[in-house]
Amino acid sequence: MDKLRLCSAIFCIGIVMLCLFPSISTAEAAYAAQTLSPKISVSPKSVNFGTVGIGNTSVSKTIAIKGNGYLTVDSITVTGVNATEFNQTNTCATPSSDGSCIIVATFSPTTSVGKKSATILISSNDPKHSTVSVKLSGKAAPKIDIEGTWDVKAKMKLKASLQGHSQSMTETVPDEFVFSNDGSFSMTDMDGTWSQNGTNFVVNLDPNSVSSYIEDNISAETGYDVSVDVTQINFTGTVQKNGTIKGSFKFGANFEVYGYHGSVSASATYTGTRSATTSSFKEEGHSQLPVSILNVIEQKLYNAVR
Repeated sequence: MDKLRLCSAIFCIGIVMLCLFPSISTAEAAYAAQTLSPKISVSPKSVNFGTVGIGNTSVSKTIAIKGNGYLTVDSITVTGVNATEFNQTNTCATPSSDGSCIIVATFSPTTSVGKKSATILISSNDPKHSTVSVKLSGKAAPKIDIEGTWDVKAKMKLKASLQGHSQSMTETVPDEFVFSNDGSFSMTDMDGTWSQNGTNFVVNLDPNSVSSYIEDNISAETGYDVSVDVTQINFTGTVQKNGTIKGSFKFGANFEVYGYHGSVSASATYTGTRSATTSSFKEEGHSQLPVSILNVIEQKLYNAVR
């Protein structure tokens, strides 16, 4: 009797197990299918780069691709009327374990001004959304770089001091600024380099070359052996909407002659228009920014000697 009961129990347990295991297997399969099925999400769905000057490149914009399951991104392409003016790089060739990666997009207008648009198409193995799109837009503005030659007018304040005695003067100073495509910069009798970020630009004049320029010219004009130490050069500007430039120039230096110690400072605000030719600047009857600095030092030296 006990053996019969034991066999019945084992039989019942076997029946229960046979009933349970198919149910568990089906649930697991459904859960696996739900969690492992490739699914893509993209953010943002549209990117506006704002206004960018022709020949320049916008700031970078990041587009995030997130994956669920075994997502793989098959291709990323830029299409549309202005596709050649939008660019993208991505990390989707080496995505994270869930298929997530990023796209970095930029806008570089090269032709006519006005509104521009394109679309990034992202193809993946997501069965429901095999292709996802991101809209790109921007506006091309007239070229804003400063490369070329500019006729400049500056209102310049100068002050030179020697042994506690000072002399000041204010001039309206014309000059010619040349921004070359190799990054070099020149103005009358002084050279340097330039860089531009958007509408802002910076000119870098080498302090040693400026010191040598002042020393050599004062020595030639006055016969005095002068030592010059440049303490400040700040030279910045912006490109205006109408195509002109404006900016400021600040300069400071200490000098020594025959044991006498002096200083010179100059500050100017300037405006400029693009020259039609590279030889439009006329020097006759004018003084330029560097020459004005020389003049005020020389005048102070002459007064001191007398």
